[in-house]
Amino acid sequence: MNVPIKFIPMVLLLMLIASDSSFIPPYRQENGRYLHGSPMNYINRNRNNNSPSSVKNINHNCRMWGAVSNDFEDSLIIKNLVTYPNSLKNLSQWANTDGWGIGYYPAFGDSLIIERSKLQAFYDPVFDSTVSGIDISVPKIILAHIRNCSSGCCCHNCETITNPHPFWRYKNGRYWSFAHNGHLDKAVLLGLIGEDYLTRNPPTGSGIPECDPSDTSLIVDSELYFLFLLMNIEANNWNVTDGIIEALSELIVINPHAYMNFILSDGENLWGFCAGFSLYYIDDSFGGYRAVASVYPSSLQGNWIRLNDYELVFFNADDSLNLLDIRFFLPPDFYIAGDSNGDLKFSELDITYSVNYLKGIGPAPFDTVYCSPYGMLMAAADANGSCAFNGLDVIFSVCYFRGIGRYPTPCPECPPIN
Repeated sequence: MNVPIKFIPMVLLLMLIASDSSFIPPYRQENGRYLHGSPMNYINRNRNNNSPSSVKNINHNCRMWGAVSNDFEDSLIIKNLVTYPNSLKNLSQWANTDGWGIGYYPAFGDSLIIERSKLQAFYDPVFDSTVSGIDISVPKIILAHIRNCSSGCCCHNCETITNPHPFWRYKNGRYWSFAHNGHLDKAVLLGLIGEDYLTRNPPTGSGIPECDPSDTSLIVDSELYFLFLLMNIEANNWNVTDGIIEALSELIVINPHAYMNFILSDGENLWGFCAGFSLYYIDDSFGGYRAVASVYPSSLQGNWIRLNDYELVFFNADDSLNLLDIRFFLPPDFYIAGDSNGDLKFSELDITYSVNYLKGIGPAPFDTVYCSPYGMLMAAADANGSCAFNGLDVIFSVCYFRGIGRYPTPCPECPPIN
């Protein structure tokens, strides 16, 4: 039986856990990070849930849907964007009212066509007619976005500024398109990109007058995010996945709790990344398409799979679908004090995770680093900063959530790089 930690008396908690745990199980090293067990052993995937949708109550900055197919079925695009209960049109009825944008590629590697509007998609007949026309044309890749503005050129609920999503660039002989759901610090992004790259690749505001980048306050964080990804892709000799991993690793180290969901395409492939808000993907061999979306469009989840935070999914119309967890590419000395289960957050779930390990019924804490003079240290699980992981760290964490203790402190000899 799982009993909430806050209801476990302190004396009983002491009886449940060992007073010390110096044993460190076998580990392996992957990209510099010491990991226990299989790459996914700490993730509760529990991701298929065919219960009625409650997405109306989920707070999102924006909503997105992107798909790729050799031959979209008739009306599939219309269903996903217009008619299904959680279509982008219906999701814009109560939120995401700041315009819409749809980009699509008539053929793989072809030029990009973008349609935009400042109007709320639910009440804009042009949205319906545009989607219908795209559906009839049977494109190969499509990326759609409805905006709930929070950065740059923004007048919420005004219907005066055209949605700048999807952003686009022509680079390395390809048309790139990008949509973002979330919020990032523009000052951080500007610093990471640097003046040299910005001078050669200045923001465009998607050519929308109200988003004129000559006024830096009007630059949307999403466009800077796009530029930062492209800069890293370019630096990795146009290996897109390597560039994305490098860019995201840097952003996560700076702020692991930033909202970074995106969908990216180069006209041949589609990438989707989840961090902060929900993001789902589907590989529908029967329907002949693959897609990624903020929310599954139909009323039931069906075969849509929810991504965990920090997971990257990428695919094209023919090759196998790929899934990567960006956490396995982070620097070896990056961790969150108290984060036993490796989700880059400190919560009561970490207490349960630690107790299960100390009782011998659960896997080891996620992040282990080499820390001289202590040797291998379960650094993230060391909540009290003693440079060792044992039952005292559990008690320390319980005290914090009971309001009688302080926030976790890392080992002073081996602090995380963030």
